[in-house]
Formats: sequence, C-alpha cells, structure tokens
Amino acid sequence: MKTATVIWGMVVVFASGLASAAETRTGKVVRVPRGDALVVLVDGRQQPIALAGVAAPSKNEDLARQSKENLAAKVADHEVVVQVLSKDEKRGAVAAVWLDQRSINAEMIREGWAWYDRREGEFKTLADAETEAKTANRGVWAQSAEKPPWEDAAADDATSADAPAAAKPEPKELAVDDGTPAGKRSLPQGFAVRFETPEGKWMLTSVRIHGSRYGHPTPPREKFHVTICDTEFKPLADFPYPYSNFRRTAEQNWVALKMKPTELPREFILCVDFNAEATKGVYVSHDAEGEALVGKPNRSAGVFNAGDWLIRAVVTPAP
Repeated sequence: MKTATVIWGMVVVFASGLASAAETRTGKVVRVPRGDALVVLVDGRQQPIALAGVAAPSKNEDLARQSKENLAAKVADHEVVVQVLSKDEKRGAVAAVWLDQRSINAEMIREGWAWYDRREGEFKTLADAETEAKTANRGVWAQSAEKPPWEDAAADDATSADAPAAAKPEPKELAVDDGTPAGKRSLPQGFAVRFETPEGKWMLTSVRIHGSRYGHPTPPREKFHVTICDTEFKPLADFPYPYSNFRRTAEQNWVALKMKPTELPREFILCVDFNAEATKGVYVSHDAEGEALVGKPNRSAGVFNAGDWLIRAVVTPAP
C-alpha cells in the first residue's frame, strides 16, 4: 500500500474549474452585500452565499465599493446556479456561482475585483484567473498598498501592543490516492483507508470522499457512518451523516464531511460504511494503483488490489 502523503490545505483541482459537492440550487440574486457575497432567493427564502475561493477588498473603501458594484452588475436580479461546496456558520453556504455557464467566482478574480483565497481550496480555474489579473495589473493588483485579508490580519497581529497570538494552525490533507479517478465501486463490506499523521498531535476536522449516490432519487432516511478506528479496526469515534451529502449523479465529485475535531493516534484507519444495497449506496472512486483496504469497524474484510480509494483526511494541529 502506498505511504500517505501530506497535501497542504484542501486541494481540489478540476480541469473544468469549480465543481459541485453536496447540492445545487437555482435562485434569484436579491442583494449583493460585498464583492464576495450574495443573497439568493431560493424557494421563497433568502439564503446568504459566499463565493468559494474569493476574497474581496474591505479596508480600502473605494476598492471595496468597486468590487461590490461590479459583482452586482453581473448578477443582481439574475437567476444563478449555486453549487454548494461547504457551509460556514457566519457566511452561509460557500459555493461556486454560475450565470449562463460563466463562473462568477473566476470572473471576479480575473477582473481584479477580488483575490483568490487558497484557504478554501485549490481550484485551477481560480488560480489561472489570478495569474491573468496579476499579470495585467488589474484592480487589487494595481494597488501596491492593498493587501488580502489574511495578510492584513497577520500585520495587525504583528503590530499589536498585546502579546503576539500564536499563528492559526494550518490544516493538512492526508492522501493515499494520487488524485486521478480510474474507476468506482460500491462495497457492502465497507471502505477503509490507513493514514499516518505527521509528528505531533493532530485533530481530524473533516473527511473528503470522491463519490456519488445511486439508487432511489430520494435519499435514504438512514445515515451512513464515518468511523475513526485504530490499526486493528477497533472504533475510536463515529460520525453519522445523511445520504443527501452525495448527489445522485453519474459523475463523481469531492464531498467534504465536517466533524467535531477529534484527536488522532499516530496511525489510524478511516472506515466508511454506506450499508450498500442494489437500490441504495454510494460509488466511491479509486485510482489505478495500490492496495486499498476493505472493512468496517471491528471487521477487516481484506484488500482491494485495483487501486486506492479517493478518501482523504483533513487534519489540524491539536491546541
């Protein structure tokens, strides 16, 4: 089996750009509070939407106003498609926003009205858009004194009269797979991946799975389980999730499952059990090489020798 590699941040690279995760919504933009946020009317309810990977200026009032006005000019009173990638308690749904096949996230960055915020994931489309804006010296890149919010926060901390606070711990993504789907499987015996954390103490904060739901159009009422196990498959912590996290589609996508931060042993196994049947379950992608594990808590079912599961663990240093 391949040794687990560490990928800084949450790396999500798609040739076509930003991809959907658990849900897709369509609604009318009724308000634009900032250059990186919308309020969309969906099924009669106003829902706050944060543009994934997009950070608009805020300290420079002129730039902040221009960023907001340009976003409003693109989407205000228009029907947009919102692909939710994650959810944030303060900002609402973090999403890719599309208008007539146009990526609004990428346009805001390409035109220089926002920075590409890699803290929310690495998206090839946004990285290319940022390179274009920076090369052309557009918007925020034409203002040498204007800094992205994460640099401003660091500068404020450095000049604070108080004792300097510890730097925010950087998340790491543990991956055994090579990131290239070569096939997919649904296994009643369960999926399992062995990981090893870096030196020190680490907390598991989320799990990412590349997959899609199949079966009845309505998600099952029961929940599937992600379980942290020791190397003998003995359960240490269990987390249930609704099947609605996965879209029922022929195309697999990355789905992020957040959880209560849980301290990990140096070596551990993640078991994912969808209780698969002919009429319900989730296809999980695998790459072309490697020997993945098959099993559930308290029950190892052997080895899958056609590749490694595209299942990853996102960890943060323990406080």
